[in-house]
Amino acid sequence: MALFLSTRREGDRQVVEVRGRLGDVTASRQLHDCLDTVFAACPPPTRLVLDLSGVTSCNAASLAAFIGARNRALASGGEVRLVCPPGAVRRALETSRLAQLLPTHPTVTHALADRDHHEAQLADGLP
Repeated sequence: MALFLSTRREGDRQVVEVRGRLGDVTASRQLHDCLDTVFAACPPPTRLVLDLSGVTSCNAASLAAFIGARNRALASGGEVRLVCPPGAVRRALETSRLAQLLPTHPTVTHALADRDHHEAQLADGLP
């Protein structure tokens, strides 16, 4: 199955939909290039939702791309949220313990609706 990547704007967030296999170097490079384009086009803070619900498998290079996106977003004051229902990708995130660093949501709607962690802290009167 070929890799399919698309991007769209949803309010203050950029949604990147990924479908197919992220199981080889070529696919991981395509994802990395797509994320580079998104970061170049979006003014900080970058708030990114990676919709991985259509991904059937991923490799270590793909996991590294997720972490790279997280680090870039955090450096700009933004964040990355993953849409990752139960399956192979969720297992890879949990096994690698990356699920602790990257918030996961069952659907794009949930990822978009969930308040930012920082916004929640401010609302609760925390620094």
